[in-house]
Amino acid sequence: MSCSDSDSDSDYDGGDGSGGTSTSVRRCLAKIGIDPAGPELTRCASLTEEFTAIKKAYFKKILMVHPDKGGDAAEFRDVNSSWELIRKLYEDRAVPSFVAAAESTTQDRYDYDYNSSGGGGGAARSASPSTTHMPWQYYYDAAAEEVPPYKVELARSGRSKCTQRTQSARRCADEGPLIGKGEIRIGSLDAQSGSYGRWVHLKCWRVPSRIWMGLAQADGDGGGGSGGILEACVAALSGMNEVQFTGFNDLSPHDQRQVAAHAADKSNWASLQGRRRVRAADVGTASSSGRGSSAGAGGASSGGGSSGSGSAPAHAAGASDAAGGSSSSSSSSHYSAAGSGYSTYGPASPVAAAAPPPSGSAVSRFQPQESMVAPSAARRRFYVVPRPGVNGARADFLKGKTIVMTGVFPEIGGGAGLNQGKDRLRSMCESFGARVTSAISGKTDMLIVGKEPGASKVGKANASPKCQLVSLADLTMSIQGEQKLESAPPPEIEAFSEGFSGNGLHMRLGSGRGKATAKPLLADVKKRKAAKAKTEKPKPKAKQKAEKPKPKKRAPAKPKPKPKAKKSAAAKKTAAGRKKGPAPKRNKTKTTTDIAPIS
Repeated sequence: MSCSDSDSDSDYDGGDGSGGTSTSVRRCLAKIGIDPAGPELTRCASLTEEFTAIKKAYFKKILMVHPDKGGDAAEFRDVNSSWELIRKLYEDRAVPSFVAAAESTTQDRYDYDYNSSGGGGGAARSASPSTTHMPWQYYYDAAAEEVPPYKVELARSGRSKCTQRTQSARRCADEGPLIGKGEIRIGSLDAQSGSYGRWVHLKCWRVPSRIWMGLAQADGDGGGGSGGILEACVAALSGMNEVQFTGFNDLSPHDQRQVAAHAADKSNWASLQGRRRVRAADVGTASSSGRGSSAGAGGASSGGGSSGSGSAPAHAAGASDAAGGSSSSSSSSHYSAAGSGYSTYGPASPVAAAAPPPSGSAVSRFQPQESMVAPSAARRRFYVVPRPGVNGARADFLKGKTIVMTGVFPEIGGGAGLNQGKDRLRSMCESFGARVTSAISGKTDMLIVGKEPGASKVGKANASPKCQLVSLADLTMSIQGEQKLESAPPPEIEAFSEGFSGNGLHMRLGSGRGKATAKPLLADVKKRKAAKAKTEKPKPKAKQKAEKPKPKKRAPAKPKPKPKAKKSAAAKKTAAGRKKGPAPKRNKTKTTTDIAPIS
């Protein structure tokens, strides 16, 4: 089955995989359970927020219709097929907005192979969709993560170290812990900083259960022996991109097969830890989706390798919370004077009549001022990432420039925490020939200032006569030739970042608001420190303790003379003879005894 636009609602056959029926983006959203005119999407200020809201609705629906919980297999395949189309459009940035694509009267047609979603995976999957599906626990674990918890990429340098500490999994003991440049490495997400770290070699990677549970159904799929299994694993991992981990679809086919071969080896799988228990109050039944009560009863007794009873946990899928609702108003007001880099859909006025506010618990879930406005009447602005050769953008516009980023960029999307939007902004700048670094230096030509920038980088950039501060909107207009980059106004800074764990520089400066053209912040810090040193009273010196008289040093004892060695009698005679000298010669005279008697 292929998914593309259709002008009538009657040509949708229910998704049995036979025939060449087609469906539009609007119909795919409807199968997932999203209304383009509903509050889930109308409050979103970027394509990423729309995708996050759609993903929450998808997991809510897929948990309810899962066959392991008594759901209908055909509807399960339809929801997966629609989700794969939406995910593909998001990864390729084929649409600036899902709401605009659903409302447009001249919609593009997007073809999609229905069989590719048989197991919720990527393309080129030939398994029978009626018999293959990932376990319910896989979708339940994936629903709890708004940002992919893992990332796979090629090492950018040779300085990162393998952090694998499990001795049974560590296989780089003989080679050393450094990960070579260009080698495949896998890292995990730090929720606060929003960046990926704790990198490990591919051969040292213990495949987590949230990933290998999605591969368990690929063991016998694909046919053709081990090659078919490997291709099925590649397709399954491709389907997990932007859900369980990110970066897989950016690898070359050869590197993808290497990752798939490692992930398919069961000896590399991490042990399955205790599963979460689902409360009965948080579990929805399949009958709530309008399919009858018999499916819900069957779901309570079916297994499927999951804990708890019932079907879908409402809290895991975010049943009533739309993604990005708290940040949409601030983002839209911050970029109210955007250039052509922001596409506007729908007339600026009039605004639809406000509906009566929701009652009960729904009051705390939605903001009536935003959610009750029809999408065609609301003024919606989305950031469109410029591409070389499109809309007059020169491919070498930033060639030879060294760029540093500070702050977060929610309008671009991607990432989380302090790293939100930076990876995609880096890719955009590098596509135009720029060199992106992480710290301000004498070679830095430009500092791109986002929302809540770092006070330290702003201060260093102001102190450098070569570095120019520019906002993302002005940079986009300059790339597309609508203004000169040198004439871009300095960006307005509403608030500085508190930094990691509240260690931001502005915490020591007091107020963190003002223009980026103010005096360098580092100079202000030095002045405040000097003034503080003058006003502070000198601390009283501690009382010195009375020193004890030092004991007199004793004179070193004279060394005792060594006893002379005893000499032998012969040695004594020779020594005595040498002292006295030679004995005097005596005249020999014959004694009377020597005279012979006279006869």
